[in-house]
This record gives sequence, structure tokens and C-alpha cells, in this order.
Amino acid sequence: MQVLPDGTGDLVAFNLSQLPISQRWLCTTRADGQDKLGLALPGTAGTEGYIAEKEKGHVQKIQPGKSWQTTVISGLLNKEETAKMENKIAEINKKNGIAD
Repeated sequence: MQVLPDGTGDLVAFNLSQLPISQRWLCTTRADGQDKLGLALPGTAGTEGYIAEKEKGHVQKIQPGKSWQTTVISGLLNKEETAKMENKIAEINKKNGIAD
């Protein structure tokens, strides 16, 4: 989650057991560097190419006739939702021994 100056927040949420790898994508569109967008792009493999990701065990295969589904939630949270999510993230981090 990214907390914005006005107290709202941008959120990308996904199931780590289904999408264990997240790539950070940044885009600067103005020449002065002030107009930016940053996203977490969850996935099953990284960006180092098929062979490298296969060697790491990151490539998943779907058998013919089978399907696979996951959910990615993204959006803008209002101030109240942002505060609640910050608390939830802090609780998860504390439980897992991750410092603020």
C-alpha cells in the first residue's frame, strides 16, 4: 500500500501462495520527473526470462483442459480504509518479525 499526502491510499493485494513473486514497475511520464506511477505486479515468475525462471522452479504449467484462477485487488482507499489497512499491515509485520 502507498499512503498519499491527503491520507488516502493506493492498494494492490493478492494471495502470496498463488502469486509468490511481485515485480515493481515504475513509470515517469513527464520530462521533469514529477508525474510518476508505481505498481506492484504480482506473478508466478520474475522477469529474467523463461530459462532462468524455469531453473529457479518458478515456471508453472497448466495441463490441457485445466484452468487456474487468482484474484488481484487494486484501488484507492479512503482515509478511514487506509488507516485500517495500515494497522492490519503493521499487525502482520509484527507477527512475522518485520520492523516498521
